[in-house]
Amino acid sequence: MQMKSCLKTAFFLKTLPVMAGYMVLGFGFGIITVEAGYGFFIALLMSILMYAGSMQYLMVSLLLGGASIISCAVTTLMIYVSFDKKAKRKRLCEK
Repeated sequence: MQMKSCLKTAFFLKTLPVMAGYMVLGFGFGIITVEAGYGFFIALLMSILMYAGSMQYLMVSLLLGGASIISCAVTTLMIYVSFDKKAKRKRLCEK
């Protein structure tokens, strides 16, 4: 039991830098979203429902520019499909 507790503590300490990075990005997104005129709960909801990295920041700009939710979703899908194809092509070229 002692070993299990020691391992959990060690793993937690190793993940602290990653958690700190996510905290900074999360706070930054929350500040941008609230400053854009959306409420705290909208920022929280977007963070929970939309795991798309930098697209969260772009989503705020698109919505402020008058884009619909559907066009934002299509834009996100197109960017990530393009990124995925480039990543697959790169992996094939490395083999």
